[in-house]
Amino acid sequence: MLSMLQEATAGRERRAAGAWRGSGARFQSFSASLSCSRLRRVQALLNYSNKQKSDGILCILGIDSRYNEGCRELANYLLFDLYNQTNIDSDVTDLPEEVFDDVIILIKSESVHLYCNPINYNYLLPYMAYWKNLHLHCLTVKEYEDEELAEEFKITSFVNMVQDCCRIQVPYSFQGHVRSFDMFIVEKWPIVQAFALEGIGGGEFFTMKHEMFDASEELWQVYSSLDPVSLEVLITEDLVAFEKQWDSFFSNFDIENSSSILDLSEAQSGEPLASRYTTYSWKSRQMGCKLLHGFQHQCSFMDQLAGGMMPFRTYFSHGLITSQITEKSSLFSTHRQPFVLFGCHSIKENLNSYSFSFPSEGHLVRNTNNRGGTARHMVVQCSSPRGPLACSRTYFFGNTHVPYMSEDSNQQKNDDFLVLPQIYIAVVEAVLASIRCYVETPSIKIAKEIAEDVFLSTLDCYGLGHYKAILRSKLCFLIEAVNNHGTIISLESHSSKFHIKTASMTVYDIPDLTGGKGTLGSIVFSESFLESKIFLKEKDGTMSTDNNYIILSAIVPRYVSWMVEDAEVKLSEEVQQILKMKEHFLGTLLVGGDSAYIYSGSSVARPEEGKLLIFSEGIVFIHPRSGSMTISKNHMAALKYYDGNSPGVVGVLIIEYKKSLLPHLPIHLHSTSNCLMFALMPGSRIYKSFYAQVMSTWQKMGKSAIALKICQRDQLSEEQKQLHCNLEKVFEVQSRAKNEERSRLKQFSADMLGLDVFVQHFAVSSMSHEPVRRSDLPILLQQPSSFSSESDDQNKMVITIVAGLPGSYKEELCTYIVNLTQEHGRWSVYRQMLDNCEPFNYGQIHHFLSSVLEAQRNRTVRQSVYSRRKVRLLIVTPGYTDVIDVVQAIQLHPDPEVQSAFVIGAVTTCIDPQCSTMEHRLLFPKLLDQCSQGVVSNVVFTSLTSEQRHPLLVHLQKLIRAANPRTAFILTEKGAVTRNADIEMILSGSSFSEPFMLRTRYLMFPGWWNGKFRSGPIFPQMTQICIRFSCSLDKARFVTKCKALKNALKSSPFCGNIYHIRAQLKFSDSEKRFEICHNIQTNIFTAHPLEDGPSPPPLQGDGRLKRKPLGSFVVFIGCMLKEESLKDWLRQCARQKLVKKPLKTFETLTKQEIKNIHIKRHLELPPPGWFYNGNQFVNFFGEKSDYHPLMDTFIEEYLLEVNKDTEKHNAEVEKQESHDLFEP
Repeated sequence: MLSMLQEATAGRERRAAGAWRGSGARFQSFSASLSCSRLRRVQALLNYSNKQKSDGILCILGIDSRYNEGCRELANYLLFDLYNQTNIDSDVTDLPEEVFDDVIILIKSESVHLYCNPINYNYLLPYMAYWKNLHLHCLTVKEYEDEELAEEFKITSFVNMVQDCCRIQVPYSFQGHVRSFDMFIVEKWPIVQAFALEGIGGGEFFTMKHEMFDASEELWQVYSSLDPVSLEVLITEDLVAFEKQWDSFFSNFDIENSSSILDLSEAQSGEPLASRYTTYSWKSRQMGCKLLHGFQHQCSFMDQLAGGMMPFRTYFSHGLITSQITEKSSLFSTHRQPFVLFGCHSIKENLNSYSFSFPSEGHLVRNTNNRGGTARHMVVQCSSPRGPLACSRTYFFGNTHVPYMSEDSNQQKNDDFLVLPQIYIAVVEAVLASIRCYVETPSIKIAKEIAEDVFLSTLDCYGLGHYKAILRSKLCFLIEAVNNHGTIISLESHSSKFHIKTASMTVYDIPDLTGGKGTLGSIVFSESFLESKIFLKEKDGTMSTDNNYIILSAIVPRYVSWMVEDAEVKLSEEVQQILKMKEHFLGTLLVGGDSAYIYSGSSVARPEEGKLLIFSEGIVFIHPRSGSMTISKNHMAALKYYDGNSPGVVGVLIIEYKKSLLPHLPIHLHSTSNCLMFALMPGSRIYKSFYAQVMSTWQKMGKSAIALKICQRDQLSEEQKQLHCNLEKVFEVQSRAKNEERSRLKQFSADMLGLDVFVQHFAVSSMSHEPVRRSDLPILLQQPSSFSSESDDQNKMVITIVAGLPGSYKEELCTYIVNLTQEHGRWSVYRQMLDNCEPFNYGQIHHFLSSVLEAQRNRTVRQSVYSRRKVRLLIVTPGYTDVIDVVQAIQLHPDPEVQSAFVIGAVTTCIDPQCSTMEHRLLFPKLLDQCSQGVVSNVVFTSLTSEQRHPLLVHLQKLIRAANPRTAFILTEKGAVTRNADIEMILSGSSFSEPFMLRTRYLMFPGWWNGKFRSGPIFPQMTQICIRFSCSLDKARFVTKCKALKNALKSSPFCGNIYHIRAQLKFSDSEKRFEICHNIQTNIFTAHPLEDGPSPPPLQGDGRLKRKPLGSFVVFIGCMLKEESLKDWLRQCARQKLVKKPLKTFETLTKQEIKNIHIKRHLELPPPGWFYNGNQFVNFFGEKSDYHPLMDTFIEEYLLEVNKDTEKHNAEVEKQESHDLFEP
């Protein structure tokens, strides 16, 4: 063990740095607020569970729980996959498993107990340092070297953790592998067995003292709620796998020529021609399935799949197998299964009865038209088998446009070829409108009505009004919410807010109204989306919401068509042949054959790459699927170019076209703005060629009287600005290095429009349901805004808050600040009086602020120069008060005028490292909470300032830096601040109100601004007891007793420990009153004589002023103190009253006293008849004695003499008046 520890600790600094890097590198969306949010979600099970309330949730890792996977799953949720073997850092693999897994977590409703060792502490720290009311049970590195001590400490820590818990829950099972809960199995866990050990354990079986319950199912619901990190995982892992399934589907059609596509069957379309498959994670990052013995075979197949293509059906069916779900299972949703159906085979009956396990081999592209020919469309759906992602599309066979050949050519597509694409676009518009409506309302009924209205109105726009009556009855619209395993949940559920939803519309059995018989088939479209909702409090007190959403399945093209008829292919090739001629209807070639992107404002369009040829009188775009598109200048209404006046900005050629171009443009590029955009990527060959060979020519008037106009950004329409922004994102994704880990989310921003904005929005909404102020919303969303609060705050009185535990020298720091800065302004100081032991309450702060404002108004009336000096407030927090409670008290002043008159400038916390821990690394309660980010700007260390590499100071600074990375560290011995820069930071008037601080405050402390945040109890319970008396104390006795308290400190549960003493009293050897301060842990005793003079009355907790009682007092601060015990302690510090001496009797004489009497008088003459023979006394009868025959007489005489002095002493004692120290 020792050698293992030495090997592990040798590189702990390097590994600690790796752990810190890992926390940020693994997840771009990770934040301290998110870690706290996950903890609050788990704690909510203890507060708001439908089941009987429990006292805690116990999570034990490693061998101590026999590698229970339910516990590992909970740890991975709270610690962001730290214990997931697939994501584990390489540095961690060097650690022995028993060291890294040596963790016990007990989650209570408002606090957390965590046991770990000093080695894995470095890896846990970045994830748990900011947990509210964290109690860390950990040895120092030196202590941990003693193996026996380390084992005893683990057991005692476990016992202390659960000592006040009666009902305890355990995450017994992990997702996908439910086991019947057996508390006797839990009893066999090694650490639980150790609970029964006598002496160091609890002394009885764990399950006899505590009720045990399974928390697995409730925790699974918590895990399934999305937050920024799980959304990042969903996008960067699950969505990648999902996208690859669609890539495999498209590969079937893209690698075939037009004639081969006709021979594809529905079964073949779901299977790729490539033999390699894609990797899918199957949520193993949460369940750690690679470690679960007996289930490795279920993951081995996926582990063997190296990146490539996987078919829809294999992808879906294998996912069901690993989830232990069958087609007959209640968890299986038939309408979420994958399918591919061609043409008229996609009728309602076939869609509802489709089985992905038995696809059709006989239905081909060439024979599934209702007229017996080639299918005009196909309906496709892909679903993640063990995830929430699913979407369906309708794709088409055949073009919807005819390339423009010349002015004499007026070819157009028949209307029957356009019906299905037009109906499909109407369906897409309807679904997208319904999503927008649902996010705003949210009402399924209203969303459905909107969807139907948009669908029917779009049909009118396309001139399909005669279809409205028929298709209205064939519509099916649905919005469903699914959890992370793809199981449908109720939209009425409160948790559905954080789940993926799918909006779908199906138009069943569309009739052929253009002369054919039967039905054309069905049209399907669905999207998976996630909503985000922030509740707002308006200035007038009303509530509103700010909503946002992201369509995750937008990465899948909404519209795709392939040329399958020979006539279409020949027509496209014919156009390309004509363009090779020197003279044709588009003039001379300027630039040809280079890659560019085409884009429009249509809801089904996306940037598509193809070859762009630029001619003097028009352009040709050759699309790999749709063939040739020709745009003559005769069809252009305007021609613009925008490049942002920078070579690094995407150049866009903007064509505003006439309606005459529509028959020659694919339908998915049609837009209401009649605008088409071609993107030239910076650095590309066509980008350079355009400036060199095209721009000057096009800027001249040609035959068509259309000239190129260079425009600025303000000359673009809002739609054109948005399209250009989207193309910029495409370029950004393309130009970014593939190994740039921190840009994983950015790679999807080109396809999922608004992803960056949504991620910011979701990072706020997923933290809490508590409302935020409308005025603070731009700061929360990190949007540029006119942040004018600084100017508003200039007329307000600034409050400086100084926090700290008793004995942290916060009072001394306050005194230094006031004395150093009193020339620059007037100070109003609030601090708890020495004899005040009342806990912090809002009434004290409210009364103080009201009195300061009233006094300030009175001074303003007198208009004296002195009174016009700026007034500042200094608040010194009492006792073990949480800083957030003081902030909330200031925010919640009942008088709005008082509330608006003050602003918090900065919060500073004082810490004495030498008295920061109760034992080992267990901090005093609220110490770490007094350093919270978003609230505290400065941390002042008031000891060990001359030993900056002291292990205790280094450890504490590292811990606080993890809890609050942006806080400033200030070193001031005993609060004596001297550096101007330090004073400026402490007295800052705007640090607390900085945008970063405000945003962090909202995320870390939901509801802080309206007093809804609960700071939690103080544990272990710390008490302050003030004992008053009127007599003086003996100085020597008092100092000796105070110094002896350090050796009397006990380990956990710390009952009766005294940690700090403050007093005002008199000593018997002086007439002066002294102010006493004694820190037990540092054993520093200070006594300052008090100057005689008037002093203001103290402020009581009820806000009223009371006269200070006369007499001396001592305030004891410690853990679970009892007043009677403290009084007995104080009695021993007073001059002791003389006690009566008992009279001596023969029985009470000691042998030594009798011997001394004998020695003193043994030479006296014996009575007659006795003589001394040199050794003994002998009489005439031969009797012998070692003592003098008159010894009894001698003793009586001795007793008379001794008792005479005793009676004199007792008489003097009786004359003295006896007073108890606490008698009035």
